Amino acid sequence: MSKALIVDDREAEVDLLKAYLADSVEEVRTLTDSRLIEEVFAEFQPDIILLDLHMPDPDGFEVLRRLRSARSSLGYLPILVLTADETHVARNSALILGADEFLTKPVDREELVLRVRNLLRTRELFIAAREGRADLTSRPHVVEMLAGVAFRRQGARWATIPPTLLEGAARARPGPPRKDGS
Repeated sequence: MSKALIVDDREAEVDLLKAYLADSVEEVRTLTDSRLIEEVFAEFQPDIILLDLHMPDPDGFEVLRRLRSARSSLGYLPILVLTADETHVARNSALILGADEFLTKPVDREELVLRVRNLLRTRELFIAAREGRADLTSRPHVVEMLAGVAFRRQGARWATIPPTLLEGAARARPGPPRKDGS
């Protein structure tokens, strides 16, 4: 069951995003008072967070800072930033602070749903890999993708993918095609 937490100080934005996610996420919780982020985060335990940057104190940048340690202890917990701020400074600052995606408002409904689905699928695969589920060892492209996600997250302290899983992926990796077509 996937759970999304939407953090935005504008009620109309929250309602719109909630409607967009209705068919993609099983449970959506909304928060218009960013001062409650740690409490709601701990109680709800979302699989993804959609976060506005420009809110009354604390703003989205501060929320990213506050959630950094909690997110790193969980492994991969994606945050998708949604903002009307199109500046490179806002985008780069959010990404440096740990945002996984950055979309500008007004957001395209289809793009938002696709990005949320992709981030949730990556989270699901990361959790399976961290648990050492054997079904992933036969799919090296999945392990490589997860390893790439982990290494792109500079500064995050993530649990490592179990070495046995990576070794299994390396053994299962197909070699160059043979001349006989097999």
